[in-house]
Amino acid sequence: MSETTIQVPVEHVEAIRQGLVAGREASGGREEIDGLLGQIAQGPSADGESCELTGSREILWSAVYDSLCVAAEQLTDDCNEYWRGVVDPQSARAGVVTVATRLELLIGLGAPPVV
Repeated sequence: MSETTIQVPVEHVEAIRQGLVAGREASGGREEIDGLLGQIAQGPSADGESCELTGSREILWSAVYDSLCVAAEQLTDDCNEYWRGVVDPQSARAGVVTVATRLELLIGLGAPPVV
C-alpha cells in the first residue's frame, strides 16, 4: 500500500475520525487505523487550522469517501428541510461547502483505489 499525507481542515477532522472508526470495524487494517486515530488525537498541525494525517492512501481514501457520503446525505436532508421551509438557506449552503471541501480532499488523494 502506498503512503500519503493529507491536511484535513480542523472542522472536518471529527468526520474523518468517524470514517476511520467505521473502517476499523469493517477491515483488517486495525493497527494502521489505530495509528491514524493516534495522529488525530495529537491535535491540529502547527498551522492550527488543519490536522496532518499520514497513512496508506487506500485507508485515507476510504475514510474521506465515507465522510463525503455522510455530508452528501446531510445536504440532501437540509435541502429537503429548506424546501419544506423548516430551515433557512444558510444551513443548506453550509452543507454545500462541507461536501465541496471533502470532495477536494478526496480528489487530492487521487483516483479510487482498486478493490
